[in-house]
Amino acid sequence: MTGAHSTVSTGYWGPVTATLDWCEANYQFSHYVAEVANTFSNLFSISLALYGWRNVSSLGLGTRYHLTFLIFALVGVGSFAFHATLLYEAQMADEIPMIWSASQNLFTLYDISPAHPKISYRKTQLIYGLIVFNIVFTTAYWYWRNPVFHQVVFAFLMLAATVRTRYLRQSIKGRISPNNRSILAKQYALGFGLFALGFVIWNVDNIYCGEISSLKRRIGWPSAFLLEGHAWWHIFTVRSYSLSSLWPDHISSLRAMVPTSCSVLKLVSFPLVSYNTLTEGLLSADLSVFPSIICSPANTFQ
Repeated sequence: MTGAHSTVSTGYWGPVTATLDWCEANYQFSHYVAEVANTFSNLFSISLALYGWRNVSSLGLGTRYHLTFLIFALVGVGSFAFHATLLYEAQMADEIPMIWSASQNLFTLYDISPAHPKISYRKTQLIYGLIVFNIVFTTAYWYWRNPVFHQVVFAFLMLAATVRTRYLRQSIKGRISPNNRSILAKQYALGFGLFALGFVIWNVDNIYCGEISSLKRRIGWPSAFLLEGHAWWHIFTVRSYSLSSLWPDHISSLRAMVPTSCSVLKLVSFPLVSYNTLTEGLLSADLSVFPSIICSPANTFQ
């Protein structure tokens, strides 16, 4: 079903077959790219994912971190393809990895074993359970073309992650220094705020598409690109994820560890953490736009 607010034209990729179409006019600037702003705004998330992959590889961090950045990159690539083509197959390449990414986040939150290679019964159950869940969802969504189904499942996973994060915050409250707790809380709050802002813009873009489209024509391009709400949704949600993920990653790791002494060095972007296999102390490096947590085995914070 094509969105009622869209200006539909047929370009290189043929008629729109996706179940969603956004406010940005189709094929307005290119015969090969359906939605220019919505498409190229995904370069932000792809760039962050590639940068993160490079750094976790150079540090030799655990598989979970490589997988996190790999799935994150897949979401960006899939979204790029979706908005460039508006084909149903490309829409699946965007939306299905979103569920995979949320599932990977749940794995990080519920897996309380150290990040170095260590297979436990709990971890095995968690891995197999999430694999089965994602296979069932992927199969069902491929044949049941209802975007509300995807949105409900994604919202459920995000809610589960939020509840788990709140629980973990309380369970290891005494193991984080007041200063670190304050920094991490601000990081999480900023990430939540950016997501909320992106969500509001996303809805305004959908509800008031006609008025916004008229305003774009009056302003003219390239300035009117600043009014592409869905492109801003991409940017704000990517930044939100990169900010808010530091808190749950840190607290789930601490819960699995021996007591440690940690310092949060940066209030920016993705967390990068690993375990020393001898001490099970949490280690990290100061990596430019990535926040760092430096930890060493020590007495529990009082």
